[in-house]
Amino acid sequence: DDGQAAPTTEPAPARPPLVIKIGAVTVANGSADFTDLALPLPFSAKIAELEGEVTTLSTVSAEPTRIGLAGKVGDFGLAEIDGRVLAADPTELTDVDVRFRNVEMPKLSPYTVKFAGRAIDAGRIDLELGYTIEQSRLNGENSIVIRELKLGEKFESPDAADLPLGLAVALLTGPDGTIDLDLPVSGNVDDPEFSVGSVVMKAFGSLIAKLVTSPFRLLGNLVGVDSDDFGTIEFRAGEPELTPPEREKLARLAEALAMRPSLGLVIGGVSAPDADTAALKRTRVEAAIDAQIQSMDATDDAESELLTKARRKAIEALVGSAAPEVDLAAERAANQRPADATKPDGRQVLDETAYVAALETRLIEAEEITPADLEELATARAQAVSLA
Repeated sequence: DDGQAAPTTEPAPARPPLVIKIGAVTVANGSADFTDLALPLPFSAKIAELEGEVTTLSTVSAEPTRIGLAGKVGDFGLAEIDGRVLAADPTELTDVDVRFRNVEMPKLSPYTVKFAGRAIDAGRIDLELGYTIEQSRLNGENSIVIRELKLGEKFESPDAADLPLGLAVALLTGPDGTIDLDLPVSGNVDDPEFSVGSVVMKAFGSLIAKLVTSPFRLLGNLVGVDSDDFGTIEFRAGEPELTPPEREKLARLAEALAMRPSLGLVIGGVSAPDADTAALKRTRVEAAIDAQIQSMDATDDAESELLTKARRKAIEALVGSAAPEVDLAAERAANQRPADATKPDGRQVLDETAYVAALETRLIEAEEITPADLEELATARAQAVSLA
């Protein structure tokens, strides 16, 4: 030992976090494959004619990314994906709903054979899958509605769950041929032992156990279940167009009326004031923003920033005319973020995504939907039904 201290190694300076910002993404005539292996009977569907939008995605903004997509499954099936995700930290906020309606089940046989040991000969399924994560806590709602289910032959599969599926289907099927299940799940995604699939299977197994041990309780609950009502046609909020499942419903209704020629049909248009008003407001504001952007001269050479800047200028212009009481300076002051997350020196810069979203919210609030607007929507829906 020469008495000299060993040289110390200075730690490498921390790298600044990766900053990602992507403007709004519009999907037109797209396609997607959706698979959820966490369900009791794993589900997979091919989505076509996919339409919708994913708003600005930013790893430094406090404003969540909004998702709104819809597409077609098979001949008469519908898929919808809506929600919000905080790109900067998905475990802090994720709120996504995935809905499938009127999907043919025989195409799911390769998945049900592997995990349930049974094929499916016939049936249609509706799924509503809602998953929310707040501060790493997952809460999920799995709503499953199956109509006219017919199980096929049995197959040996080492991965198949040991559940009396045939008996369970017989007990769950109501007098209208419908199976209606709700499987809530919860857990902490930070727990290394947590698995959505195992939680769902545990809930499903508990349900089946209750069914086979207390079958008469379920039979009592099934008394009085209403069948599908052909007198009601569902529309997406704010829209007059028929969805593929509703077109099929009308086709079947026409067949029934053809067998009862003395019957007449009165078509009445309706609207849901709360849901339709909110949807019409947003649609009109988005249309006004697009029109404003089209009317402006694009002179900025930075193509990656062009859409964001144009949208901001368009919204600011619209706020000036539609909501003059809004103080733009105050809104900018209310939507600030640290200039550099690695150097909290107090310097702030504008969180443009949050600022633009706040202004858009003010525009939506200022937009007026009158009773005449709702009546016009109801009339358009009635015309869509009569022309189907």
